Amino acid sequence: MGKVDLPHTLSDAYFDTDSLWRAAYGKTLCSSAMAEWRIAMKDRLPGDSPLKKEGDRPVACMENTPADFHSRGIEAAPKAWEDGLRISGGRPGEYEWWYIDARMTDGTIIAATYMVSVQPGAALGLLSASITAPDGKTHALNVPYKGYELASVSRREADIALGGNYLRGDLETYHSVTDPAALKGIGWDLTLRRVAPSYRRGTGYTSAGESYFGWFCAVPFGRVAGTLFYDGKTVSVEGEGYHDHNWGNIPMPVLIEDWWWGRMQLGEYTVVASNVHYAREYGGPLIPALAIFKGNELILDGAQRPEKIRFSQGNIQPHPDPKRGGRSEHTLPRTVSFRYEEGEHEATLTFEAGLMIGSTDLRPSPIFESLPADSPLRSRSLSPWYTRFSSRGTLTLALANAQEQVSGSGTLERMEFR
Repeated sequence: MGKVDLPHTLSDAYFDTDSLWRAAYGKTLCSSAMAEWRIAMKDRLPGDSPLKKEGDRPVACMENTPADFHSRGIEAAPKAWEDGLRISGGRPGEYEWWYIDARMTDGTIIAATYMVSVQPGAALGLLSASITAPDGKTHALNVPYKGYELASVSRREADIALGGNYLRGDLETYHSVTDPAALKGIGWDLTLRRVAPSYRRGTGYTSAGESYFGWFCAVPFGRVAGTLFYDGKTVSVEGEGYHDHNWGNIPMPVLIEDWWWGRMQLGEYTVVASNVHYAREYGGPLIPALAIFKGNELILDGAQRPEKIRFSQGNIQPHPDPKRGGRSEHTLPRTVSFRYEEGEHEATLTFEAGLMIGSTDLRPSPIFESLPADSPLRSRSLSPWYTRFSSRGTLTLALANAQEQVSGSGTLERMEFR
């Protein structure tokens, strides 16, 4: 454990038993048998691998069995190290980012992503930060960091620095700083204190053989306070905030086609939801998530029965960004819903996209720079894009301990890789 300086070189000793499983057994994955096989193989050398045979690509699925937890070394209760560096730091195509957003009582919205990715022979960092003022004007900037401009990233807990910008925390309390001197006058110094408990779906991994995508929600809901810098002003603020963390060992556009993600605060309820569409080469599954908290208690965990979640979208309109919406095929649903039904227990969450607070062409980002030069995903016919909205919405509950309808506000994002 401890801090890891980036970049690292690719180790000749790198060995992932998942690749042996895929080569030997084709499509089978995400099962207790696979996890038990990982454990059995962990001390074996590549030369001792089972007889390889041709097989279909594996299908992406969530890891959620006891054997999956065992093989990943993860306990039921989240630990601070899970918000630390998770990638090896030495395999080209790896990436990891820590995301934070907050809504202030004066109507200001902030968001930042602290990202690292591993390219052949180097590591790249990217800080994306935005402040949307109460009048709806968004100030946003993306700042790249290359090579040893990356300070360090800890494996013990969240502690990542890009130049003078950093995010540090231990699940309970986080300190986020973005330096206005590096961001053309926009920045902040904020403290986020967790209220709702840290959460993950199963182990946090969705895997397809040797490839995986990870998600860990360290702060589904917390109280935030501090200082913002923008428009030449220094503003003291307080409000509510959120923090999560993603990582993977293969360029995202290879494994994932698109996703919806959103989080909302509705009175004493907190909701986090997503619907990730994995690539057709990996079976093309749609894997939803829905977690509902009341105060500091998790009252519904859709990860335990993902087949009970139904996702829908509607109110399709042209994309609100002229740079994106100039082509007729670039439309975007403005209503997104998640419905959970199991016996007498029901929950329906609906997001209504409001003000667009982020719109980014992903092609020049590290996400696409990590693709091989001859990858078809670099085709100019593709138009990868990220869109973030401020949103309003409703939650209707009919659970054993809660039957009511509440409304609130939050954030809704659309990621399109293909």
